[in-house]
Amino acid sequence: MKNKNEWIGPAEVCDICGGKFGKYFYDGKANLGSGIWGLMCEDCFIEYGFGTGLGKAQKYLTKTKEGVEGFK
Repeated sequence: MKNKNEWIGPAEVCDICGGKFGKYFYDGKANLGSGIWGLMCEDCFIEYGFGTGLGKAQKYLTKTKEGVEGFK
């Protein structure tokens, strides 16, 4: 059985800048005027994210896709 905090879809590039993920990626709301949600690299999350937590974003390890923050 998969960990309930494990990303199960594809996660290869940032939806904002198109760059590859570093150690972490984020699934969250981006402050781009339209309130869009997407996968973000660490740099884009720092610039456009709202922090981690329910209704904001969740942080995942890129290598294992294990969720590490933002699930409470």
